[in-house]
Amino acid sequence: MLFTVTLLYGVVIALSIVPLNEPSAQEDAIMEFKRGQAYTTGTGAPRDVVEAANWYKKSAEHGYALAQYTLGLVYASGIGIAQDDAEAAKWFRKAAEQGNAEAQFSLGELYDLGKGVPQDYAKAAGWYKKSAAQDNAEAESALGLAYYYGKGVDKNETEAIKWLKKAVEQFNPAAEFGLGLAYFEGKGVGKNEGEAVKYFVKAADQENASAEAYLGIAYMSGKGVTKNEAEAIKWFKKSTAQGNAIGEFNLGLAYANGQGVPQNDDKAAPFFIAAAAQGNPAAEAYLGNAYATGKGESEDPASAFALFKKSADQGSDIGQFYLGLAYARGIGTPQNDIESVQWFRKAAAQGNAAAELYLGRAYADGKGVGKDETEALKWYALSAAQGSADAEFALAQAYFNGRGIPSDDITAVKWYRLATAHGSAAAEAYLGLCYFMGRGVPKDLNEALRLYHLAADKGNDFAQLNLGYAYAYGKGVKKDMNEALKWYRLSAAQGNADAQYATGRMGKEQWKRKR
Repeated sequence: MLFTVTLLYGVVIALSIVPLNEPSAQEDAIMEFKRGQAYTTGTGAPRDVVEAANWYKKSAEHGYALAQYTLGLVYASGIGIAQDDAEAAKWFRKAAEQGNAEAQFSLGELYDLGKGVPQDYAKAAGWYKKSAAQDNAEAESALGLAYYYGKGVDKNETEAIKWLKKAVEQFNPAAEFGLGLAYFEGKGVGKNEGEAVKYFVKAADQENASAEAYLGIAYMSGKGVTKNEAEAIKWFKKSTAQGNAIGEFNLGLAYANGQGVPQNDDKAAPFFIAAAAQGNPAAEAYLGNAYATGKGESEDPASAFALFKKSADQGSDIGQFYLGLAYARGIGTPQNDIESVQWFRKAAAQGNAAAELYLGRAYADGKGVGKDETEALKWYALSAAQGSADAEFALAQAYFNGRGIPSDDITAVKWYRLATAHGSAAAEAYLGLCYFMGRGVPKDLNEALRLYHLAADKGNDFAQLNLGYAYAYGKGVKKDMNEALKWYRLSAAQGNADAQYATGRMGKEQWKRKR
């Protein structure tokens, strides 16, 4: 019969009420183990973790499996003895080979983490299987997740769900999180975000940090729950307080994007650093972007490229996209369009909307691939289907200009509206142009000017140019050369060549009038 005892500093170990009918050969070892228990609990002896460790070691050396497992825990925690993962592995192995289920799980966990033994996912899964066969909930959960991710075993989502459900029946929080993740992603079970959230809540109630992070993701995205950015931040902070990399990354992302908290790159960077230090590939990519742009970190192209590469090599679509961007722009590496397209393609194959957009641009411009406007439209459509405003704008431009597809003003207007609704100032400006010219919509100068002003106030140079033109020629407004020059100059300052020409021409005309 097993029960748990909390050692000093909160370490929990499983102890045993030893039957009186143990074989006489083990009696000394059992008594030694019980002396260790007494010193651990302070029952019948002063509480003394050093003395407890001594007695556990005596019992373990005499071959008592429960003492061997307990001694492994003591070495793993470093309480009462010098912390030593290799010694922990040694004693877990001795107990595991005698069939102790808890030791089998613990040895598997060390192989999983590469602590005290070389990291070996196959060996980890092997020990999880032995322990799970004895109904150990932690092992059932770990084995389920191994099948879910294909770590040490062939990926098998059906098998993953089987083991996760067995562990959930024992209220294991890691399994509750894992089953919630399966419902959230629709892997091995039908996608059901509401059901996913139920399991995340169960696990989070037991302080599972990953579940806390995913509850935050659910609230931030409005998946399975009503969108609530403040609630998302609460859960990200709970997860981050436990050092969870998923929570750290998402809290950094919230600060970077200004979601639920004021936008602050300086606050975002430390969370990306913390998550990246744990090997989170998405955090590595975003930290690389901080180095590439100088937002939150000092600009360092070489470090940016190294982080992009590290993230991409782990299969992260975000890392692959940023690595493609680094090659396209020559960030920390020589500019290389062909290499850029290869990485965009890898990220796009995983459904990365930004990579789909940039792959479309590569085909449209013939950079790194043969120019193919029809192929460009295919990638724009895939990206737009995920709500990318830039891709929606690119599709609108293709229909407006007849690039890769017959010109269709009505369809162009449809895409301009969608992109505008998703925050594209460029689309807003071109929608204004449609009203100005009467293309795809009835001509309406008032609506055109309203849209120009909205886009121009967001800094769009094309809208500023068109406002300058409207004021210069009195199109929909009273002619006002000073107002025209103001908007031309704002557009020209952003490098708009037409605005620069108009500004220069108006300057010459004013100079002639003064003469």
